[in-house]
Amino acid sequence: DGLSPAALAAVEERCRDASPLIRKQAAKCLAALLAARPSSPAERRAWIDGSLPLCRDSEASVTDAALDSLEELLLRPLAAAEKKPSEAASLPLWPLLEDLSAAALPALQHALGVLAARGRTPPALARSVQALLS
Repeated sequence: DGLSPAALAAVEERCRDASPLIRKQAAKCLAALLAARPSSPAERRAWIDGSLPLCRDSEASVTDAALDSLEELLLRPLAAAEKKPSEAASLPLWPLLEDLSAAALPALQHALGVLAARGRTPPALARSVQALLS
């Protein structure tokens, strides 16, 4: 059933807290909420607006939490889509990708660059993107 809109907004707001510990926990919370309810537009929007920008945070532990959620919610499912193309269209990652605004793309691009530099992108990701876009 998820959080009320006010509670969800409060968690999203905590992603901008002065304390790195609070930002990190808020990012983890938004990721868990979205993983539990991937079809919820409110949870998707809160994760995009709250957690995704934390991929550029000045605190490494906050950045790592945001990158972990990006991997879990977007990259691994995208890489797995190549293995089962017949099921790819029903994956919950498509609504998440559709909800990304132009304002969120720089954070996503930065996060992908950081993950690639760290060797954390799933090996099949490039093939998956090529296969799904062709």
